[in-house]
Amino acid sequence: MLLNRYEQFGIIGRPVNDSKIKVDVRYGLQLFQILDLDENKQILRTNCWCMHKWTDSLLRWNESEYGNIKTVRIFPSQIWTPDIKLYNFADERLREYRDARVVVSSNGETLWLPQALFKSTCEVEITYFPFDTQICMLEFGSLTYDRTQMDISWWIPDSPPIEEMPYLDFSDYVPSNEWRTDGEKEREVHHVNRTLQIRSVKKHRRRSQTVGNEVITREYPVLRYLIRLRRNPSFYVFMLVIPCVLLSSLTLVVFWLPPESPAKMMLGMNIFVAFFVLLLLLAESTPSAVKNFPLIGVFFCLNMIMITLSTFLATMVIHLYFRGDRKGAVPYFLRRAYQNRCKNEQNRYFGGGFFPQCSESVNQPACGDQYLENVTTNWSGSNEFQTLKEYSGKSCPHMMKTSIKLNHRIPEILQQIMHNDNNMNNYPFRMINYDESESFNSTTTLERDVRELKKYVKIVVNRQKETTHKSLIA
Repeated sequence: MLLNRYEQFGIIGRPVNDSKIKVDVRYGLQLFQILDLDENKQILRTNCWCMHKWTDSLLRWNESEYGNIKTVRIFPSQIWTPDIKLYNFADERLREYRDARVVVSSNGETLWLPQALFKSTCEVEITYFPFDTQICMLEFGSLTYDRTQMDISWWIPDSPPIEEMPYLDFSDYVPSNEWRTDGEKEREVHHVNRTLQIRSVKKHRRRSQTVGNEVITREYPVLRYLIRLRRNPSFYVFMLVIPCVLLSSLTLVVFWLPPESPAKMMLGMNIFVAFFVLLLLLAESTPSAVKNFPLIGVFFCLNMIMITLSTFLATMVIHLYFRGDRKGAVPYFLRRAYQNRCKNEQNRYFGGGFFPQCSESVNQPACGDQYLENVTTNWSGSNEFQTLKEYSGKSCPHMMKTSIKLNHRIPEILQQIMHNDNNMNNYPFRMINYDESESFNSTTTLERDVRELKKYVKIVVNRQKETTHKSLIA
């Protein structure tokens, strides 16, 4: 009987007796499961229940005339159904809904609850990956009926208080392992008291259509459901963040290794390769074309730059360490820079003390001459020698320049010391009167020669050890 009415009026037109009457459709969306969020393709896959409720004037009957039958179930292809579709649809399939029968009551109230697997577009923002938060939108509306023909409003649940629910329904939601939602935390909270979820909005899309020679602008009602997704970062913390922190701390170890150790270069290169592997893993987990590059990727790149610089500096240190064995003296620019640094520190430290500030003029007296005029050096004990050594450490840069010229005077000074010594068994040195500036520079030269001698002795001993080790291996 009901289908005969549709055979008379057809299923194409709206189920109203007057064309000026609009059909009110209640629409609700119950989220059952979040299947996947593809960051590369920026597609969200969800499993939902779509709830439709409207009044069909052609599907009414008197219960007493038909055996007190209150409800019947009809295939949706046999009656009129609202063409509410997902606007941001991103699926190659032509059908969204699974087959589900329509429940029709005797008063014409029609209920349709099809299940659907939606693929919707979702703009992904991965700046703070893996601690990112995504907000995806599911936009539903009619494709053919404007607001004067069909109005779409929020679903009204049966539980009190009876009010419209502008939220996603999470009552039967299955939690995802990768994504956390606000709705699952408020599953048992009535929609009137919800505070964590994002409230959905209702808007009207304007479309211009040409009818004959006239352009008509029509408004179509649209419901926008918003979902806030928070990524579960546990997997990425153990796979990307913690290894990155450990490798970054190992970068400092490169500078602690001795220059002659081959592990100095090997460790730096291994850390560089490890960061490159982590960068490849990050590239597989994040989209390649995004507005903002993830901060963790920037951190990886900065660490690779730092490792490159540290390896370069380690190479320079190794080169300078072994350069003395091949070419002798320190390069002029390094020696000049070191002397200027020492001069600046001396002027800052001794600016108001015993010693006047150093001067670059050769005609000016050497630093400390004013003080050394009244000093008579006593070589009869170790205390006086230590005091002289302390003053020699405070020499000026222009004294250090002339120290090389005084090398030939060292034998003369030693002969003078030995000549004036009368009791070598008791005192290794005695009081000697000599020019203070010459003794000052000579002592500095002696200390430098001792340091060079220690250096060459160390090299000879190391080479001897290497030769012995090779002979034992052979």
